[in-house]
Amino acid sequence: MSDKSADLFSLSHGAFRYADREKILSEAARREAGGEAWPDIVRDFHTSQHWGFEVLPMGHPETKPPVTESDKNAREVRAFFWTAFQSLLILKAFVLYFGLNYAIHHDDASGSFYGWGLGISVAFSTGSLIFFAIRKSRSRSFT
Repeated sequence: MSDKSADLFSLSHGAFRYADREKILSEAARREAGGEAWPDIVRDFHTSQHWGFEVLPMGHPETKPPVTESDKNAREVRAFFWTAFQSLLILKAFVLYFGLNYAIHHDDASGSFYGWGLGISVAFSTGSLIFFAIRKSRSRSFT
């Protein structure tokens, strides 16, 4: 069936609504079951303005499958894990590196580099956690 959908959908300059794709494929299957040859079905589909179905621009929201609740939950869990990984491992490594080097070289010329690195790391870590908390508090109500 994927070859048939490629025959129908790949030559169009755009995309069809997700719900319309099933209708187009069922109409093509009905015509094929009626004895019409597949090349004739494809040719008729493209020459007759896609059997009246509207062609939308690529990437239009209606051309994508609907987002289910489990997809939303999985996306939210990934965001939590990424934030935890970022704040607990990556940014803490930067804070540790710049903090130790600043403590060792605070009198040297390179000490200001490590001081700036430490300050930026702490600010970025704090800012990203605050941004995450604000964004997640507004996204959904858990009542």
